Amino acid sequence: MTQAKAALAQAQAQLADLQVGKRPEEIAVLEATLRSAKAQAADAARTLARTQDLLKRGVATQAQYDDAATQAEVADAAIGQATANLAVGNLPARPETIKAAENQVKQARTALDQAEWRFPSVRLSRLRQAASMTSSVMPATPPAQRAGAFGPAGRCGEAHRLRA
Repeated sequence: MTQAKAALAQAQAQLADLQVGKRPEEIAVLEATLRSAKAQAADAARTLARTQDLLKRGVATQAQYDDAATQAEVADAAIGQATANLAVGNLPARPETIKAAENQVKQARTALDQAEWRFPSVRLSRLRQAASMTSSVMPATPPAQRAGAFGPAGRCGEAHRLRA
């Protein structure tokens, strides 16, 4: 029964975790990732602007400009990814996953109910088993009728046999 109670508690905790979504600490990590992506995008945009100006003056090459433009695009994509991760982090789990966890809670609750229902019958069968073991060890004859006990006339059976 203890195992069934533990399984129910675990299933309930998993369901609660899925319904709530990410913890505040996990959201903070996602927010920090977004801030970092924005800072890298701003740096990439400054580098692109400088490289473009240097290209116009003939100091930078077209390859350097292309690299700076690529870095700016990658940084912008990182902002999009971090924004999407944050949005997903604020969501609870998928409805199908939550439904599966709800079913696990129902299954664990049913198992606990069955264990609680069976527990008294298990205890009763153990008591019956113990009683049958005790009756096989002890004779079925009441103590008053065993040899050496007082008979109906109030005499000791052993003493009466010795006199005769």
